[in-house]
Formats: sequence, C-alpha cells, structure tokens
Amino acid sequence: MLTVHTLPSLRSPALLCGFSGWADAGFAASQAVRYILQKRENERIAEFNPDSIYAYTTTRPSGVFASPGRRVLRWPSLAWHAVPVPESPRDLVILVGPEPDLRWQECLEKAAAFIEQLGISQVITLGAFLAQVHYAAPPFLMGLASNEEMRERLQSLSVRETDYEGPTGFASGVASAAAEKGIPTVSLWTAAPSYLANMANPKLSAALLATSEQLLGQELWRQELEAAGREMERNIDEAVRARPELAKLFPHILGQEIQPSAEQLSAENSVEFGDFPSAEEVLKDLEEHLRRLREQRSDDAPPN
Repeated sequence: MLTVHTLPSLRSPALLCGFSGWADAGFAASQAVRYILQKRENERIAEFNPDSIYAYTTTRPSGVFASPGRRVLRWPSLAWHAVPVPESPRDLVILVGPEPDLRWQECLEKAAAFIEQLGISQVITLGAFLAQVHYAAPPFLMGLASNEEMRERLQSLSVRETDYEGPTGFASGVASAAAEKGIPTVSLWTAAPSYLANMANPKLSAALLATSEQLLGQELWRQELEAAGREMERNIDEAVRARPELAKLFPHILGQEIQPSAEQLSAENSVEFGDFPSAEEVLKDLEEHLRRLREQRSDDAPPN
C-alpha cells in the first residue's frame, strides 16, 4: 500500500498535511501545503498505491496531453515530500493529495508507522469547512491539540478549540493516529465562505500557514499567498460593484459566532458562483505569478 522510495536524513522534521476533497473548502488546506512545495526544493520520498486507496469513479484520474494528439492518464497521488530547510531549526515533510476513498484504517496504520520511521517531532493537519462568513472578514480559525502545551499555544494565538463531533475527514484520522504514537499534534481548521465554495481561497491558505508558523517557530514563506488573497478580494469587490445584486449573498454581520456542523462541512450546501474565477484559474494565476518571481530572481542574481 505504501511505497517508500528513500529515507532522507532530516533534522527533527515536522509533518504538514493537506488533503483535497471533502474537508478542503476553498481548497485552503491542499493549496497551503502545495504552495510550500512550489516555494522550496523537495523530494518525493514515498506514496500510497492509488489502486489501494481510491475508487476511480469517485476520485477520477485526469486526462492530459503528453504531446499533440496523444493523451495520457494522470492518476491521483497521495505522496510524501521531504523539504530541507537548512536556515531553520527543523526540516519539513509534506503529505498531500486527494483524501483516500478506501481502506482508511490500513492507510492510517501505514502513515503512523512511516511518521515514526521518519522521526517526525510534530504534526500539523490542515482543513477547511464551509460557513456563512464574509469574504473580506479576518479568517476564522479553530483547532484541536493533542496535549496541554499545544492547547495553550493555540489559545495564545486566539484559535478557538473545537468541540465538533460528527462525520470527519482523513486529516483528523492522521492527527489521531499521530497523537496515539505520542507525537504532539495540532489540527487547524478555517471557515471558508459557502457562496465561494468552488473558488480557491489563497487568503485562507495563508492564514493556515501563518498559524502553523507560530506553532513551528519558523517561516513558511506565505507572503505571496497573502498577496494573492488581497488580489482575490479586490476582484470580488469589483464584481460586486458591477453587479450589486450579488451582495445579498454575503453575510452582513461580521464576527458572528461560528460552529462547524456536518451540514457546513458538506459541499452539497455550496452556492455556485460562476461569475468569479474558478479554482483552476486562481491556481494557474498563482503558479504563473510564482514562475515570474522565480525568473525575476534568476535574472537579478549576480553572475558566478
């Protein structure tokens, strides 16, 4: 089920997890960890066998063109990546991909064993749920920690402790499996506007990384995500000015009390908002922005 390609030498690594699917409203969690992989050199060190964990009628492969007239299948992948961070006290490991459809218990057993094998010192899982929040409001964060020290740290960061019970996501399974091994673990969640459910929300991804930075005590390079979030808000503001009737979809009371429910976590309650950019368009714009920045840095670098 789990194929390990290499066991790198890592310094007190922390694991960050984000899974696309049911518990990834606004693509906030999966985009946050994929952003780290875009920003830093990394190595794929292990992956789950997709035939073992996915039902392809639910999590479908993608057809992509390998060359003119030749299309190939790209299979869903749940993979582990090692991210060396020599300027910080610890390295990172990223686990990212679509949430499994099948064999969760066996998958979590393999994940917990590999976490121990890597010497993971801390685990942070990321997630997002749908709620009636204003797109321009400060991100609302909830969390759950495995020990008293981490609970106090969340409290100091104004992250409310969740008491949610009900249907849950794979991220919660990873957090539980790591905590059972005695590894300090935090689950972080943010609230995504339900009326923008089908649009990637880099503002929320940046908020998840900002809190993760505080928990880890090291930088996660979120600045470009924050800039993309501000640009997203400007685009929505312009759309609302052009079509004032859209404003009725937004909550008018900010700072309202939010408690996630099974209904809020269900994408079936989302309102499609076709006038805004799709998730794919936002991700494409973000990747293009990162590419231009990398090229600019390369051009500005002094010759050897």
